Amino acid sequence: IKFPLGKFDFSHEGEIVQHDIQAGTGTWDFLLSLDYIWKYKQIGVMFTTNYKINTYNKKAEYMFGNTSNSTVNVFYGHKINSVTLMPYLGSYIEKGGRDIEENKYEENTGGNLLFGTAGLQVFYKKIQFETLYQHTIINNLNGNLQLDTRNRFQLGITYLFR
Repeated sequence: IKFPLGKFDFSHEGEIVQHDIQAGTGTWDFLLSLDYIWKYKQIGVMFTTNYKINTYNKKAEYMFGNTSNSTVNVFYGHKINSVTLMPYLGSYIEKGGRDIEENKYEENTGGNLLFGTAGLQVFYKKIQFETLYQHTIINNLNGNLQLDTRNRFQLGITYLFR
């Protein structure tokens, strides 16, 4: 469950700032997630999917569209002493429903994106380093005011509590 903690009615020069750049939504929302890993020896498949069910903010008369994203990656794990290298290839898809304002669908919201993904995870003791590149394959956003989503590059570090 997502709590309504962020401010959703921030104004600038006397006007309410657009909903998509507010700190919060002012709503209780529901998050569903599923992760699955299948592995045979050093080769495996990782699958992750998330779905967010948004609720209506009566005060703002606004509701963000429900969103989902899924990842499927094929990986190879190779251990060298105390370091495990795990390169992977796969795909990532995002789908966003249209937002609703004053009981009407917003034209320039929602859509679909598909990326091809290449990445590397490095595990050392309780630390995971990751780098990934996502190449845009399909960019099908609604309307003409949404910015084109281009290729993505990500770096990360995670401490594993295990």
